[in-house]
Amino acid sequence: MEVRFRRAAWLLALAILAGPALHADYRDAYKRGLDAFEGKRWEEAARLLRQAIGEHPEAGAGILGMRRYTPHYFLGVALGEEGDCRGAVDAFDTAEKQGKLSRDELRDLGQRRQTCRGRMQKSTDAVAAAQREIDATSTALAQVAAVESSPLMRDAWREGSPSLAARQEAAANQLAAARAQLARADRELDADKAAEAGRSAQAARRELESLLAAATARRDELQAEAQRELATLHKATEDARRRVASVSKTLAPLPAAIAKQTARLQEAIARAGAADAGASPAELRRLQEALKVSLRELQAAVKPPPDELQRAAASYFAGDYDAVLSTLSAAKLSETRAVAHACLLRAAALHGLHLTQGGLRLTQAAREQPDAEQAAREQLRRCVTSPLAVKPLATVFPPSFLALYAEVAAARPPG
Repeated sequence: MEVRFRRAAWLLALAILAGPALHADYRDAYKRGLDAFEGKRWEEAARLLRQAIGEHPEAGAGILGMRRYTPHYFLGVALGEEGDCRGAVDAFDTAEKQGKLSRDELRDLGQRRQTCRGRMQKSTDAVAAAQREIDATSTALAQVAAVESSPLMRDAWREGSPSLAARQEAAANQLAAARAQLARADRELDADKAAEAGRSAQAARRELESLLAAATARRDELQAEAQRELATLHKATEDARRRVASVSKTLAPLPAAIAKQTARLQEAIARAGAADAGASPAELRRLQEALKVSLRELQAAVKPPPDELQRAAASYFAGDYDAVLSTLSAAKLSETRAVAHACLLRAAALHGLHLTQGGLRLTQAAREQPDAEQAAREQLRRCVTSPLAVKPLATVFPPSFLALYAEVAAARPPG
């Protein structure tokens, strides 16, 4: 029992000794804060007064020998002198609510608070006006970015000096600087800085509006040019398709070199066919050039027929079947495709002689080939059994010869 009593006595003694020290801490901070206040060292005064408030927030009179303890009032004055009107108004409101102020302090508090509120309102209005300018400028920047995103503008955006890209970047930087300046002005309640930020944003907006007009005009110009280039490309693509079809029909089956060039041309045709008005004129011109190059390479790979074969064909179209047979008889053809075409042309000439035998005159070749129809059939049998046999084109040979060819080809034994 005695031990517990002694322990309680010691704890009470420690509490009595510690109590004044704790109170002395906030009182010392308050006293030093007032000294800094009197010396107009506003930042130091605000720091010390906040320290005192943190330890003892309630105002009072006659506390530990002090006549009056009103730290919020003096904090409000210090913050107001520093330019922190928001903090000052909050401190004044608290000081007024807590009371303990003299008549002069109340009057001074009211005047200072009214001044701060006026400054805050002026800053708020200036910040709002500047923010409207910044918002309008942001909209203009987005409109410019929308034009920039067009595939047509990919190359054009960096053309010229200053380029559209350089102008866009400069205006965007100016807008970013105006935003930062407005944020500082809002924190500092500086209406003049806010107005300056608004003017800077307005200048950036005017530049962006000018840029938007120039960029839109350039895009429209490129769209019209792209439409013209696209029409030219489509025509070139159709011509190339016809050329591929002609080569494939005339020379089928295609030799390896021609097949390779035909495949390359077909790839170029596919790329050109996939192009649309969204492509830039430069890209459309590149596709046209690739098409031309592939077409030239194919044409170079397709060798013209031998002279004898060309003369025989010309004689056939002229109806001179004697000349066809005599020319081909004397021809020394070694290229397998030329031999295959010569075989077909010889059969067609013999069929023509058969038709002539039924007419009013007989040619020398007709007299030498009394049964030209049978001779044409025999020739066709050799043609259709050739490893590189070619079929007659309906655009070149008459229907009667096409029918004869179909009959002979159908009768060809399998294998």
